[in-house]
Amino acid sequence: MPPARPTFPAAQRLVFALGGGLLLLAALLFAARDAVDVAAYLGRAATSTAVFGLVFALAWHFETSTRRSYGALQRIPIAVWAVVVALAAAAAEHLVFDGMPHTSDEAAYQFQARALAQGRLGFPPPTEFDFFNFVHLSDAGGIWHGIMNPGWPALLAPAMKLGVPQWLNPLLAASTLGLLFGALRRSIGDAAARLCAIGIALSPFFVFQAATAMSHTSNLFVFALFLYAWERQRRGDTPTAAALGWAAIAGFALALGATIRPLDTAIAAAPFGVWQLAEALRERRGFSNLLVTGLLASVGVAALLGYNDALTGDPWVFPQEIHFERLHPNQRFGFGFGPMMGTVAHGPEWPGYFPSDIPRVTGHRLLVGFEDVHGAPALLIAALLAFARPRRDGPWATALLASAIGVVLVYAGHFYHGIAYGSRHYALALPGVVAALAIPAARAAEDGGRSARFARAAVLATAACALGVATPRLVDEYSADYREASGAIREASERAQLHHALVFVHADRWGWKSAFPLNDYPLELNEVLYARDLGERNRVLRERYPDRVAYLARFGADGLAHLRQLPRLR
Repeated sequence: MPPARPTFPAAQRLVFALGGGLLLLAALLFAARDAVDVAAYLGRAATSTAVFGLVFALAWHFETSTRRSYGALQRIPIAVWAVVVALAAAAAEHLVFDGMPHTSDEAAYQFQARALAQGRLGFPPPTEFDFFNFVHLSDAGGIWHGIMNPGWPALLAPAMKLGVPQWLNPLLAASTLGLLFGALRRSIGDAAARLCAIGIALSPFFVFQAATAMSHTSNLFVFALFLYAWERQRRGDTPTAAALGWAAIAGFALALGATIRPLDTAIAAAPFGVWQLAEALRERRGFSNLLVTGLLASVGVAALLGYNDALTGDPWVFPQEIHFERLHPNQRFGFGFGPMMGTVAHGPEWPGYFPSDIPRVTGHRLLVGFEDVHGAPALLIAALLAFARPRRDGPWATALLASAIGVVLVYAGHFYHGIAYGSRHYALALPGVVAALAIPAARAAEDGGRSARFARAAVLATAACALGVATPRLVDEYSADYREASGAIREASERAQLHHALVFVHADRWGWKSAFPLNDYPLELNEVLYARDLGERNRVLRERYPDRVAYLARFGADGLAHLRQLPRLR
């Protein structure tokens, strides 16, 4: 009787999962058809699938080389991966993003960081206010200030003062890898934790987020710090005093997260709080650790409320609320539903935000998120459905996946009319998504047989999609004057070698967005002072600075900014 043929237990699940993944992809594309170029998206998905299939087939065929390559990946120290991430993010910030903020949020964060670096919440509004103001800045209460939460600007302020703000997010991203690996290696095993860190390091979404001046990288860093400290304080072999210290660090991380992105932090951390509370009730221990963490986390909430009170006069009213109320009366922005839910300003196609709009907005976010994580949306969905088994993978996998799902669900109640830097609102879901793939893959790779062969080939194919498909696409998208901002104005000034100049920048192609971040404060100290071009009113500002040589900046057909010197006033 011939020996029984070895079976591959995951094969059937994979076939069904791939079909389910494709159906889910089709459903998301249908829901978001008005927001997504379906044909282009399918083309990119087909490309990534073809690359995945080709690399997988080669890796499966050359099994010995694949085993060696997978082993080499696992042997690379996490510190090396962290350095690579920091250098890649810094290179992207300089070479892809022109060393410039490309969104209004980033410009506001930097403005706030400049103020905090000088020990103040904002600046006195300039006399010629309209020449220098910018979206997401407000002069309510007699203080010219940004409207964003203060946590990220507070972290950025020292780097801004030292003149190296571009290095902070890359360094935070590198630190995040180490913290996540440290938090997971004891609970899920060294191999699985290492594969999680590698998967995040190879995610173009993670690297490009770290190349921006957005708050999401810092928020992910404090979440990783919380996970690391939380894991240390609940170890059974940790002395009581040390456990309380780690509980305090976990609370400090949550406090900092509360000042950066409070809702994201609370939702992502909630499953771990529930887990610890359940353990404390069951085992009658750990209450003191939980109390210390909660008390310190509340300090961050109090700090945020105090910041609100200083700028708005009411701790429960955020600066964003007053700002948008002044710009668009009777509209609300942020979370919620209704006919005036901050959407009228975005165009007639959005007469409000209602529960029926959730599939459209969430589908758009998910599609972009799947594509930006590793470049293979249908295959990622299939892998999640086929291999993610949280009960078998342990409570850490369950908590991380619950954290990721919670972030996705809560943002179903948040309207956003477009995508900037990918699905950045899902940043705190990244560890849960990657862990759902990495933990079963690492387990299968260690089990041996065909499952191990499959897992190793799938890991290499996913890495190929990330580096060969998703990364080049994002480089192309982000380097083409992304969101109509670039370093063109700065470069034109450098070419002209301007000194003691006043440059008026026209708003065409969001020119002011490319110029506003170049100003420092107080305004009078700028060697080159940039102002909005207000036409005939420019004379007022020129009379305010009569000793400066005035220029007009315009974008030419060549995509470059060009300066024209204005005649002296008579």
